[in-house]
Amino acid sequence: MKKRIFRNRKTRYAGISTVLTVLVIAVVVLTNTVFGSLANRYEWVSSMNAKANYDVTTVCYDLLDGAFANADADQRSEPVQLIFCDTEELWTADETQNYLYHTAMSIADRYERVTISFYDIRIHPNAVRQYAVDPATGEETTIRYDDVIVVCGDYYRIYHLRDFFSFTDTARTEVWAYNGERKLAAGILRALNRTPQTVCLTANHGEVFYDDELAYLLDDAGYNVVSNFNLADEEIPAECSLIITYNPSSDLDFGEGIKENEKLDAFLAKTGNNYLVFLANGTPRLTNLEAYLRQWGVETSYYNDPSTGKSYRYTVQDSSNSLTSDGYTIYGKLSERANTAALFADLEKSVVFQNATALTHASDFVALGDGSYQKGERIVYSVYDASDSSALWANGSVRGGNTAMLMTLSEQQNADGGVSRVGVVASSSLVAREFAQSAVFENPDVMFRLLDIMGQEYTPEGIKIKPFGTMQISTITTAQMLRWTICLAVIPASLVAVAGIVVMIKRRRA
Repeated sequence: MKKRIFRNRKTRYAGISTVLTVLVIAVVVLTNTVFGSLANRYEWVSSMNAKANYDVTTVCYDLLDGAFANADADQRSEPVQLIFCDTEELWTADETQNYLYHTAMSIADRYERVTISFYDIRIHPNAVRQYAVDPATGEETTIRYDDVIVVCGDYYRIYHLRDFFSFTDTARTEVWAYNGERKLAAGILRALNRTPQTVCLTANHGEVFYDDELAYLLDDAGYNVVSNFNLADEEIPAECSLIITYNPSSDLDFGEGIKENEKLDAFLAKTGNNYLVFLANGTPRLTNLEAYLRQWGVETSYYNDPSTGKSYRYTVQDSSNSLTSDGYTIYGKLSERANTAALFADLEKSVVFQNATALTHASDFVALGDGSYQKGERIVYSVYDASDSSALWANGSVRGGNTAMLMTLSEQQNADGGVSRVGVVASSSLVAREFAQSAVFENPDVMFRLLDIMGQEYTPEGIKIKPFGTMQISTITTAQMLRWTICLAVIPASLVAVAGIVVMIKRRRA
């Protein structure tokens, strides 16, 4: 009787179905458990709840641990005081302010040297009056009830509530993400840094700033930012360690009695000083600037049209490695140079260059065999390149292959044995708001890493902003979208077709 039961086709099918169901459920449960453990371990989580308390990450704690340890080693034990300019009840009652309150309390709970104070400045305005004078300009400022003041020793800095959020517009009216963890950590790191460096943003070459994200990143990195700096007419501040020329539209001045190139040479002859240039595919031909960069081993590439005698700047296109259908918003490929790979390896995957021009090494620099090129005391190497599938467009057509550098670093050995650097970025959009505020692209971390290499010690690298609920997916390339579309359309249909054929064959044989 038992043999008949187990030989029954329906019984066998029912048994197999039961076993398969149990196995599928077991696999789903096991996968969910494993993925949940990994998500907790590596923080693969993002709150989609607008009322969430965004917890402080281990990355933030690690940075602060190191900063406090360095301060202790330098025998600097001043506490860091966070002053909230309203009552604790009102800070916790307001949803927006409560995000920051939760972050600050978490940091204060971990570090004894971080204290929090609350003052109702409506009733006691004198409690914070000593901080109402801007220490940089000496001008008096108005302190608001939603301000936070970071104080350490004789240093203080006022942050407004909007500084702890990211906005979709330049007017900073439409908030889309919480950035309080990085901004507050940056404020504490800056307070602990007793020798802040200065960065000068040149403004006498028609520099075009589409937004303020570069200034925000430099401020978060701990620099004192000098905007609208005239390299031709002004003296470079003694405390300046970095000069940036961003998206210029007019040339360096090599005229009689000015010689911006000579001022840059004198600046870069001092160890630890750096010069950083951001270009784009729309940058006009700048003879003097390009000649100066060529002395540091970097050439900007052009297509010379023999029929017209005109030169056209290349634009790097990579349709299979782009986030947009036109192929001009591309991922950079980390250079294979050993030292570069070691410095930037963990930032390899999601660094975006939009509307990039093409860079190459200067022809009079000699290859060293490791991806570097040298002439005299200067060495140049690529940090990010275009991928092997890229093409160079100029004057409406493909004119070249995939030989473009997207970010370069040049190093000069100085007389005292130290190093100065010149960096060139082929895309001014590397630090544009669209990518600098991203929670998934690593553009801000690349910028922080670059500044770290250039000698800036306290940067909040690795601390991501935390978007509120969003349905937008913008991290895969157009080629990946096509492959996923084909897979999701073809594979399920194929499986169903195969299963149907198998069932039909079995039924005919039955």
